[in-house]
Order: sequence, then C-alpha cells, then structure tokens
Amino acid sequence: MANHFTIPLIWPFKMVPSTETPGIHFHDDWACNQVRDWEMKRYYQQKWRKATTTPLQIEASITPETLKVLDRHGAIVKAFTWTAVLTETYYKIYETTFDISDLDEGVYYLHQQVTFGALDWNYISEPISMKTTWPRTLLFTYTNSFNDQDVAWTATGIEMKFLCEADIQDAEFLRDRAAYINQTRDLTNLSGIPYNAFKLRIGDAPGVAPYVVDILSRIFCCDSIDIEGLAYQSDEGSKWEVSRIKGYPLIGAEIDIVPEINKTSQQSADTTPLSAGIVMAYNIETAFFGPGSLVPVVDIEEQG
Repeated sequence: MANHFTIPLIWPFKMVPSTETPGIHFHDDWACNQVRDWEMKRYYQQKWRKATTTPLQIEASITPETLKVLDRHGAIVKAFTWTAVLTETYYKIYETTFDISDLDEGVYYLHQQVTFGALDWNYISEPISMKTTWPRTLLFTYTNSFNDQDVAWTATGIEMKFLCEADIQDAEFLRDRAAYINQTRDLTNLSGIPYNAFKLRIGDAPGVAPYVVDILSRIFCCDSIDIEGLAYQSDEGSKWEVSRIKGYPLIGAEIDIVPEINKTSQQSADTTPLSAGIVMAYNIETAFFGPGSLVPVVDIEEQG
C-alpha cells in the first residue's frame, strides 16, 4: 500500500501545502494569496483564546515529525509530539493536544512535516492570532458518534474545539401543533410543542476568510456540537446563507440553528442530571373504569 498522510479538513485550523508552487484551488493556498488583484487587500487572522486547548488527530503510514508552532518570523517556539492511539495494518491514527497558553499573545502558525526517503510533505496553517480574550467570538466544541470525515472519532472519543467571530441572534418562537376542526369550524387543540430557533451569524465586521465558514459547515455535519456550553444543531433543511460584497475578499454567513434538547423548563439538580421534561406514568384504570391514580416510576430506560 502507498504511503499516505491525512490532515482532516474538519480540523479547527486550516492547513495548506507549504510549497513555492501552490495550486489554484480553495484548499491549496493561504486565503491571503487567493485575494484577486482587483479586490481590496484585506487579510484575515484566525482568532484563538489563550487558555483554550484542543486535541488534534491525523492518519499516517509514516511516523510524523512533531507538530511545530512558528512565530510570525518563522522561528520554532513550541512543538507537540504525536502519540499513536490506534494501529491498523497499513497506518496509524495519531493524536496530540494543541496548547499555546504558555506563549505570549501574538500571531502563530502550525507547521507539519513528514519525511521518508525521498518523500517530504509539508503543511502550514493559516495565521492564528492568540489573545487572552477575544470579544464577539464563540467557542464550538464538536465530536461525532461514528467515524466520519477522515476522523476516527470513536478511537478516543476526541472532541475538537474551534473559535471564530460569531453570535446567536434573532430568537424565533415556534410550535408544532396538531388540532381537530369539526364541520362547524370548532377547533380542539390535540397537542402542541413549543420551541425556539435562532440565527447563528458568522463574521463580525469586517468579516472572516471563507475558510472559516467551510470549517463550520463541516462541524455542523457532526451529531454533537456545543456552542459555549449549550448543544445546538442546524435546523432541518437549513443551509448557509453567505453575504459577499463584490471586490471585498472577506465574508459573513448565517444559518438557522435550534437547541439539540428542546427544554420545557428551567431545571436544577444537586447530583443526578434530570431527563428533559417530566417523566410520569398513569394508571390505565382511570375514573371511567375505576379510581384513577398516578403510579411511581422506579426505572427509566432511554431509547434512541
């Protein structure tokens, strides 16, 4: 089997081939080099909070060198060692933890090299601007319940993190309702489920590089997405709406999202987490057949 090296595109950092002859396609080069000569020269640096760490994962048939952190002058200021977490016949899955909390605030790059004989593969990240705090940003934590998008999610239960300029806005107050209307238009409510929907807006002025929305689009294909402590999913049928200005290289975007769990109450518990909603059973011998009564629930088994 041929040697190979894989960096998933769902990584929280965009990595591109480090070469003097990059390709013309979206994932071939830095965003700044893809600004057309007739467009305004506006460049973008990915935001990162100093205290935030994230695991990273790769697949390789060759033992990779350390993942290096470069400063804006190209000097190596830190390195992360890859650890094999899964061994297959022709390749291994490796993980490491990205943590630059011990570095000074500034702009950094990730550089990955893999060499074997005549092979010399090099990748470098888009610029990462690290500060203690970044206003108007949201932290996304994401994972998946099965292996997908070239990530072995189940090997270690990896949860990656991503940060970008974002806000949750425009709450909508919706309901799924079923009703019965008779021949004289009398209406009886049969059931109703209220819920909220929101707009996730990306790109605080002056906007973000297009790769930010590309990463988020991949993140929202995962089945577990946490945004600053609350689980969300994109609403059924929703798609990214991208805002562009002709001649301007940065963009904004938005998508409809809903909480993953549709809460019907504010709940507090001391030790045992509560299931969503109220759980009860009712004695089938109601007042029509006999004295009606509630019966206690002694065991709960969640399906699905």
